[in-house]
Amino acid sequence: MNTNEQPDRITSIRNLIVADKHTSISIVESYHSLNQQCNGLINAVNEIVVHENARVELCKAQLDSDAASQINFTQTIQEKQHF
Repeated sequence: MNTNEQPDRITSIRNLIVADKHTSISIVESYHSLNQQCNGLINAVNEIVVHENARVELCKAQLDSDAASQINFTQTIQEKQHF
């Protein structure tokens, strides 16, 4: 979340998500600015490992100000028999 305290902030985020066999997960990833004056940069990386017969749903909500920028990379590794 970007605030007025440091409006020109660079934020780096790295997530490792592992779905074990026969599991199902839903993830909501959201980015917010508290006001429209924030012009920071978000650098986000997601690594997702999906094991056999597992299911992952990832939803991203980008609610930053119009002046904010984002670099986003998601890599998924899937085993056989995934949904």
